[in-house]
Amino acid sequence: MLKKNKIGSIAFLAIILGLVSCQKDSPADCDTIPTYNSNVKEIIDANCTLSGCHDGGNGAPGNFKNFQGLNQVTTSGAFTRRVIDIKDMPASGSLTDAEYNTLKCWAAEGFPLQ
Repeated sequence: MLKKNKIGSIAFLAIILGLVSCQKDSPADCDTIPTYNSNVKEIIDANCTLSGCHDGGNGAPGNFKNFQGLNQVTTSGAFTRRVIDIKDMPASGSLTDAEYNTLKCWAAEGFPLQ
């Protein structure tokens, strides 16, 4: 009986240590504060507003061709959830590390326009 409790305790401790050691991505390395106009629009245009995607047509929901079109997904948290946390957008998975970091910094700073 003692041996069984000891094994259970070790397993429990291993699970707790595993959970504690898991970390989210490290905070973005932001040398400057990116803005939609200066940095982000170019990334969005190249990756998200392609024909059939978030171009205001009949593709994916939302028109991301302008800042106002992104407003709903940035304020709802959907942009951060899908692009930064889950990383399933853009669907092409074509973001470079630098683009991803720019978007992460933009989100961390509250999605500034200018």
